[in-house]
Amino acid sequence: MLEDNHLKNIPWGKLTRDASGKVSATLSIADHSADVAATLEAMLRRAAIRQGLAQLAGWDDLTPVHCARLALLAGLHDIGKFNRGFQNKATGRGSLRGHVAEGMWGLIEHAGQILQSLSVRMGNWCESEAGLLELIFASISHHGQTPPKWKACDIGNLIKAMTR
Repeated sequence: MLEDNHLKNIPWGKLTRDASGKVSATLSIADHSADVAATLEAMLRRAAIRQGLAQLAGWDDLTPVHCARLALLAGLHDIGKFNRGFQNKATGRGSLRGHVAEGMWGLIEHAGQILQSLSVRMGNWCESEAGLLELIFASISHHGQTPPKWKACDIGNLIKAMTR
């Protein structure tokens, strides 16, 4: 079994349990995120996949820049796993939380700071700051839907209110 100290020092993104249920291996959030980004990047090298995604946007194909940006967004998909409640799932001690809603609310709570940081690298990706956060929200919603309470919100107006 991995030492609890290891689990406290390196936030995990994926873990494996042995037959008794004890954690036998972990993959850090950083490494898991890099794996996901690299996997999408490799998948987008296949014309059928890349062009299929492009058609959803009404385009013939994605550019290398589009593919790189999608890979980066895919890498951000589990950012909500950095919360203590999710990390507690490894040991089963303390309060337990998920990572989708937690990632959403973390972005909302810190939207101004996040946009300021991301605008240096990603500022020209969208016509508005709200669009950039919506891309990240879409990435976080990789389990197929946003949290139920989120559906009732107008993301654009919420972001504008949070960043004033």
